[in-house]
Amino acid sequence: MHIRDKIEFFLFLSLSKFFSILKLKRTRKFAKLFALFVYYCVPIRKKIVFSNLQKAFPSLSAKEISMIAKKNYFNIILTFFELMYFPYMKKEELLTLAECDELKLVIEKYNERKGLILITGHYGSWEIGAAWVGAKTNIPMYVMAKPQRNRYVTEWINKAREKFGNKVVPLGVSVREIYSVIKNGGLIGVVGDQRGPKEGLRVNFLGNETAVYSGTAQIAIKTNCPILVGLIERKADLNYKIFLYEINPLSLQGERTDDKVKMLNQKYFNLLEKHVKEHPEQWFWMHKIWKY
Repeated sequence: MHIRDKIEFFLFLSLSKFFSILKLKRTRKFAKLFALFVYYCVPIRKKIVFSNLQKAFPSLSAKEISMIAKKNYFNIILTFFELMYFPYMKKEELLTLAECDELKLVIEKYNERKGLILITGHYGSWEIGAAWVGAKTNIPMYVMAKPQRNRYVTEWINKAREKFGNKVVPLGVSVREIYSVIKNGGLIGVVGDQRGPKEGLRVNFLGNETAVYSGTAQIAIKTNCPILVGLIERKADLNYKIFLYEINPLSLQGERTDDKVKMLNQKYFNLLEKHVKEHPEQWFWMHKIWKY
């Protein structure tokens, strides 16, 4: 297993170095060709993508589903190729890749020194979004991230994510540390659309009952810190538009914390659903979101 991990990591590094030679524009072109190859020749998780799309959009024809799926492979592969290019990217180049009309919300809420939680999703490029917000505002974001199977790849990716000032906090870390960041007025970044436990909280997403994690919402409600939802949408020119929304904790009705946790998660998924319906090819359909 140790040898296999090292071989995988060597191939990973070689591909990253290849992107440094291509530069970003040609890396994006290569991603399009590579996505077509994977879609037709190495159909990784293709059945899952089609199954999820059919559940989310039952009125679409097989041809329409296939078109979305093909574009989705390009979106996901481009997202990870861009991340692999991070070590060779200058801050000035990063800042040209996105725009956000509501960015002042991040600065205003952060300056309240009550802590701040920024929830994103596997939509567009969450990697570019987190790096861009941190670099543009000069506010370090403590990004929650799930470790990869290969520890060498995990260490490399985390270093790349931290290049522009953000800090990686591995999922599973003590909740006490997360509370500490909030208590000290820090910014937590989390991807909120991963499948939750079978026995956990459920919300409605794209017409389907969906298991979600409740931990982030519980922390937000207990600390009463500001909550922003940030969704990073890829434009036609392959750069990005970041949309920011505020969820006011005072708008969460109910006497019980559990009721407020569910309402917060539902508000988040409603925002995500709005964007996914407009650009379904940009969401991460490759995981079993509706496994149970």
